[in-house]
Amino acid sequence: MATDALIDSVTHDLVPDGKGDFKRVSGLDQLAQSVRIQLGTIRGTHVSDPLFGVPFLELAFNKEADVPLFTAVIRATLEGRSDIVNVPVFLPGFDPETRKYTLTFRAETTQGILDSTT
Repeated sequence: MATDALIDSVTHDLVPDGKGDFKRVSGLDQLAQSVRIQLGTIRGTHVSDPLFGVPFLELAFNKEADVPLFTAVIRATLEGRSDIVNVPVFLPGFDPETRKYTLTFRAETTQGILDSTT
C-alpha cells in the first residue's frame, strides 16, 4: 500500500512525528490528500509533470471567471484520475462577492468511498 508524508490540510506543512521523521498517511486518507494536492496545484508549476493540477491562471484569475467551465474542469480532473471510479455527488458553489469557490463531492475510489468538502 502506498504511503506519503502527512501534510496538514490547513497549513500545508509536513506533520512531524516527534521522532525526527514525518507522520505517514496511507489508504483512503492518502488518496484524499493526493486529491487535495492536485486540486490545489496550479497547472504548469509541478516540475516533473507540467500537466498536473488545475489551470487556475487561465480559468479563475481573471475579471470574469467562467464558473461553469471551471467547474467542468474540476470535475474532469477528478474523473480523470485512475484511482477514482465514479463521482456520483458533485456539489459546487461560488460566491461572486468573495470569489470563493467551494466543492463538496463523493467519489467511489479504488480505496473506498471518499467524501470531501473544500
